[in-house]
Amino acid sequence: MQAMANESHLSAARKKKKHSKPEIKVDRTGELDKNGPQSVADFERLLLGQPNSAELWVRYMVFQRELNEIEKSRQIARRALSSIFPREEREKLDVWTALLHLENDFSSDETVEDVFKEACQYNDAREMHDRLIKIYVLSGKLDKADKLYQSMMKNKSFNPDPALWLSYATFLMSTLAPPSLTRARALLQRATQSVPMNLHRYLTTKFGAMEFKSPNGDAERGRTIFEGLISAWPKKYDLWDIYVELERAHGMKENARQLYKRMAKAKMNRRRAMVVFKRWLEFEEAEGNAKEMKRVKALRQEWEERKDGPKEESQLAARSLSTI
Repeated sequence: MQAMANESHLSAARKKKKHSKPEIKVDRTGELDKNGPQSVADFERLLLGQPNSAELWVRYMVFQRELNEIEKSRQIARRALSSIFPREEREKLDVWTALLHLENDFSSDETVEDVFKEACQYNDAREMHDRLIKIYVLSGKLDKADKLYQSMMKNKSFNPDPALWLSYATFLMSTLAPPSLTRARALLQRATQSVPMNLHRYLTTKFGAMEFKSPNGDAERGRTIFEGLISAWPKKYDLWDIYVELERAHGMKENARQLYKRMAKAKMNRRRAMVVFKRWLEFEEAEGNAKEMKRVKALRQEWEERKDGPKEESQLAARSLSTI
């Protein structure tokens, strides 16, 4: 009996010892990869291995923001800026942008301005201006975006870039509510005073195209601009090509057809002529206009014969002279 008791006691001790063993911790790495971080601990764990990932830092900020922990979100941004390797400029830029988004939504105008000035010191100033404008537009603060554009116009390091003037004109014509068409159109003349001379044709072309493309534009004004361009540079074939494509996209089929006719009559080399007739024929095919297709083919043949005729005559004359 005593032996049975001892054996029972030992068995119970073994079971107790077995149950007292520490539990094996489950590796949740796969779960994190599948579902993404779900807690502060998850984010902190992932950041240990990816300290230079702006995407992960920004997601962490958004996580805290959704919990209404605005100050913690702000602190995470600052941690990110001090943790990301200095050479990872694009990563830092994305964090600065996220911080500006946060301050724009939850802080005063003065705080936004302070953070913006700080961001400009550590990043490309022009890039930061563009990003803050996008933030203002997305948040519906169009008046602030307008004022920021105006300040950029006065910056001599910014205003030689035609992209800035085009961006502002597009904003005034298509984004601002109500649109300011007079101001948008006046920018072209102002821009030519700042943009290098060799970019004036490009800039004017873009302003003309804007009249066709903007829902608030005036296609007739766009035509006037392009007529002036092809009059000044008749051999710049890209101008003709842009012009005709704008008319086609605008649904002005007869206008496009008339432009093809004008191009076909202009002086051009064989390569250019074949491009014009090919595109014109494709246009008429798309319209299903068999009559015009036949006419284009006839005009192409006529052009080729006219172009080849003098060449053949000169070759015959050369042969005759060689026999004398």
